[in-house]
Amino acid sequence: KPLNNQNIEEGTTIVVNVAADDEDGEIDNVKLFLNGTLVRQENVAPYDWNHIDQDPVFNSLNVGEHVLKAVAEDNHGNLAETSITIIITEAPRDCNGDIRGTASIDDCGLCSGGNTGKPVNDCITAINAIDNDRLEIYPIPATDKLNLSKSVSWRLVDIFGNQLKEGKSESISLIDHSPGAYFLIVDGKTYRIIKE
Repeated sequence: KPLNNQNIEEGTTIVVNVAADDEDGEIDNVKLFLNGTLVRQENVAPYDWNHIDQDPVFNSLNVGEHVLKAVAEDNHGNLAETSITIIITEAPRDCNGDIRGTASIDDCGLCSGGNTGKPVNDCITAINAIDNDRLEIYPIPATDKLNLSKSVSWRLVDIFGNQLKEGKSESISLIDHSPGAYFLIVDGKTYRIIKE
């Protein structure tokens, strides 16, 4: 095992077992090659590789086809070999890129949970104070337009800090922007906003 042309999902620990016998003598050793490179020689049956994680090369194979070749040598120096191909298939990944991870895009449009270190739905959704007056920013999440309770100077930046637009107004058009998270900077304070 594994079987010829078997599909194996990436990240799966692969154990290789080779059955070898000799009708007129004894098997002296079995060598296993992966893509033409010797993995290890086994001198005693059962002829297993990675059954106790001793062959880490089988824990991190890249997506694609890989050739396993076993070469058995008997006590008379006779050789016999067989080869199989295994196919490593892509495993499902979460938005953080983790194989079989649990992170997902939350209601804020951000990748959170799982191994991201970010709490789920950690959005600013309400009212923030500026200069002793309350500035209301609504709706959050927004669709095509973001409203402000008063005219203020503002800058809109993406999650990488790139300025997208600036102005002074009581509303900001978001029609030309894709859904996701953005930051609104007003009087040196930063507010996270979400466009659906």
